Amino acid sequence: MGQRHEGEFPMRKAFTAAVLAAGLATAAAPGVRAEVINMATITCKELLDGKEEDIGTILMWLHGFYAGRANTTTLDTDALTTDSEKIGQYCAQNPTVTVMQAIERLFR
Repeated sequence: MGQRHEGEFPMRKAFTAAVLAAGLATAAAPGVRAEVINMATITCKELLDGKEEDIGTILMWLHGFYAGRANTTTLDTDALTTDSEKIGQYCAQNPTVTVMQAIERLFR
């Protein structure tokens, strides 16, 4: 790995930070309409058709859900970014599959 210079922020980390910030901003914004999402039934099409900030929130929730199932308390932002890209690609090809089914198929 090459040396990093002060102030350098890799693109992958910038993407992850944007996803996280969008999710947090949506959750904390006053006047934002609350929404209840059944994570067991949301389809890939519904995920991909969602607003960017909603997609970030959903992907963050899923990452935490599966981290809990794996009994880990770590947040690997590189893995979150890579896994999110895989989920997006799979969902684009399989729009009727639920997102949780997609994750089970991708990351058995």
